[in-house]
Amino acid sequence: MPTDKMAQLAINTIRTLSMDAVQAAKSGHPGTPMALAPLVYTIWNRILRFDPQDPIWPNRDRFVLSNGHASMLLWSILHLTGVQAVNADYEKLGQPAVTLDDIRRFRQLGSKAPGHPEYHWVSGVETTTGPLGKNMHFGIREHAMCAIVNGMSLSKLRPFGATFFIFSDYPRPAIRLSAFMELPTLLVFTHDAMGDGEDGPTHQPIEQLASLRAIPGLVLFRPEDANEVVEAYQYIMQLRHKPAVLVLSRQPLPTLDRHKYAPAFEVARGAYILADAPDKGPALILIASGSELSLVVQAHELLVAEGIRPRVVSMPSWDIFEHRPRPDHQQPHRCRPSRW
Repeated sequence: MPTDKMAQLAINTIRTLSMDAVQAAKSGHPGTPMALAPLVYTIWNRILRFDPQDPIWPNRDRFVLSNGHASMLLWSILHLTGVQAVNADYEKLGQPAVTLDDIRRFRQLGSKAPGHPEYHWVSGVETTTGPLGKNMHFGIREHAMCAIVNGMSLSKLRPFGATFFIFSDYPRPAIRLSAFMELPTLLVFTHDAMGDGEDGPTHQPIEQLASLRAIPGLVLFRPEDANEVVEAYQYIMQLRHKPAVLVLSRQPLPTLDRHKYAPAFEVARGAYILADAPDKGPALILIASGSELSLVVQAHELLVAEGIRPRVVSMPSWDIFEHRPRPDHQQPHRCRPSRW
């Protein structure tokens, strides 16, 4: 086969592997691998000093995929070039680092082809590259977005911005400034979850919630269901001198039966009793917000069936609850959740 035809076949193979893997996973980013396949083929075949049989050679060139969301580009090239696997002690194992079965399980739990490259798991991955990259014209623009939102608010408009919750680290300086300037901006952050998703741990928000709650003057809501979202929006739209953040879940959550549980309008208090113990006072109080609240409600039902008297408190906004008048604190009791 002529060299140019062989090169085109290799490039198209990178593209088709990427398309098929994303389609099978029902999530991911096929566009960037398809567009960059010729570039990566050229880098690996004509420029990169890299021995697939010895992927830990100290003098090798390092290929870093900064835009980690295009990870199928890396998995395809590692598979097609036959890069060998090594263990934690850097011993060669005599088997491919990325097999076709790994690619078939792209973005699945335990796969060696996760949604974003993760160091230590696969030889040929030189560093973990997380949320969309931030440096090659592939960078995300959350900081600029929030700065623009602030500017629009200074012009007396009522703007909002939205992105994944994990990306809230990028615009944090602009968020702090909106609080200092007392601007009524709104930021909607999605894909919050206590569990891991298809994007892997690089996209799992952990410290972001506590970090934003620590900003003085910022109102943060973490609603559980559609009813709490509506009530949070109504509260936010009345703000005139405070910015607000709405943190929404990654996975679908049940809409609670408000005939059985307390009405959602009490979201405006920051915390409220969602379900109370039958008969006497509660033996324990369960406090939660967001995606964990439905789990706590399930626990409430199980405990009641066992004869235990639990009280469930929904706490969508620590900030609002903390600033309520003191007598109001007696209603849901002044208990602090251990984490969420």
